[in-house]
Amino acid sequence: MSLLDRGPHTVRVTPATVTDGAVGPVVTHDPANAVTVSRVSIQPMSTEESGGVSTITTARYKVFGRGEWPGGPLSRVEVIKGPALGSFSQDGPTRYHTMSRRTEHYQVYLTENEGTDR
Repeated sequence: MSLLDRGPHTVRVTPATVTDGAVGPVVTHDPANAVTVSRVSIQPMSTEESGGVSTITTARYKVFGRGEWPGGPLSRVEVIKGPALGSFSQDGPTRYHTMSRRTEHYQVYLTENEGTDR
């Protein structure tokens, strides 16, 4: 057993649906399509601060685990169990690392949504 098999986090992934709107693409998230994924690990990657009148902090995280990731670009990810509770958006596609059966896993990059308390 490795950290890839027994991560401390549980997340709820709601895939994004992109449709053509009157002005351009419209992204929606249907809660009925949400999938719960357990035993994943979430690690902080970076924090960006934008200055100006007020400071806005945006945190980025990396999720990794085994199996299939149900989300895709722009999916909504809620951490419902573990140290990094909050709401995030998936950045880009899921990256699968399949060189060895022992170490195969996926990686997903997340950006913290505005309004998430830390």
